[in-house]
Amino acid sequence: MPPRPVDTTAAHEYVDPLGPMNLRRQAATAFKLIPRFLQKVSIVMKQSARLFISVLAAAFTVASVAPAMAQEKGKDAKAAPTAAAPAAAPKPGPELKKLDMFVGKWKQEGQAQVSPYGPAGKLTSVDSYEWMPGGFFMTHHWDAVQAGVAIKGMEVIGYDAAKKVYTTRFFDNYGNSGWQTATVQGNTWTWTGDSEVGGKPIKEKCTVTVVSQDLVTAKCEYSTDGAKWLPNFDLKSTRAK
Repeated sequence: MPPRPVDTTAAHEYVDPLGPMNLRRQAATAFKLIPRFLQKVSIVMKQSARLFISVLAAAFTVASVAPAMAQEKGKDAKAAPTAAAPAAAPKPGPELKKLDMFVGKWKQEGQAQVSPYGPAGKLTSVDSYEWMPGGFFMTHHWDAVQAGVAIKGMEVIGYDAAKKVYTTRFFDNYGNSGWQTATVQGNTWTWTGDSEVGGKPIKEKCTVTVVSQDLVTAKCEYSTDGAKWLPNFDLKSTRAK
């Protein structure tokens, strides 16, 4: 039997009878997915907006702080040289130069009268003067013997620029102490002040005359009432060789 011819036209024109129903189902499913898709889009947009706001805030903060930091850095840079510069050391005034001639060792001899310091008799002493570091104050130590009584003491001499007077504060091994000031006229130094000797207050004054660079004389008096003055001692000082 001869073969039947094949109808190719019929094969291409085949239509699925369930096609319309499948399309409706797919459309319905797609519509159901739209809300979820929109929700995810909304979340992504919110996250992006937050990130954008954070970046913008950070940029604003940097822009605001940077000028202030630069200004402070500039201040520090300007202040650094001033802070690092060492302060100039103070220098002694010219008035203190007058004390230079006393520097060194001296030998003293004289006569003491009866006074709160001790009995009358011969007075000898070995004295030394030297500048303290800086040159603002001078120390004076003495090792004396008055009528057989040993007296050791020291004083600190300086200058009060405000009052324009020389100053001294002295102490000895008997607990005596005092405070005096001095003025200078030519080669004469006049010292006056108050002391406490033997636990009692007295007033003192001494006239010191610089005869030469190697010879100095002193005449000292005291008063217990500030009215009547009595002789204390007379001294002649020679520079030790």
